[in-house]
Amino acid sequence: VGRLLSAGGADPQEGRLAAVQHGSAPLAAEDLRALRERQHAVGDRAEHFYCKYLGRVAGASAFLPERDWVSSARCRIFPDMPSQGINEAAGYDFAVQEADLPPGFLGTDCGSDAGVVGAQGVRLLIE
Repeated sequence: VGRLLSAGGADPQEGRLAAVQHGSAPLAAEDLRALRERQHAVGDRAEHFYCKYLGRVAGASAFLPERDWVSSARCRIFPDMPSQGINEAAGYDFAVQEADLPPGFLGTDCGSDAGVVGAQGVRLLIE
């Protein structure tokens, strides 16, 4: 199985990606675009799952997606929700108050990249 590379390597004349090999045939540029769209959709769903999880563990009053979910995936999952607060350059997907999370939530076994902000805020990146 080949490696997934940036779209910048696409050959516009042939519609093929020379650097990406899948088995013995190069991947078509259309296939690469479809693969990327699928990866984004899976990532959006993962963030939505984590949003629901945070709402459950922190509670509906402590975790509000429109306030605490800062990635653009929120707009794709909830298209009717205002985009205020979206910040793709933030470096994290969710920001919640540590006091609103259950004890031990930020243990070393946490599967996401959690960073404590000050004494009370927590930022979470879903990768």
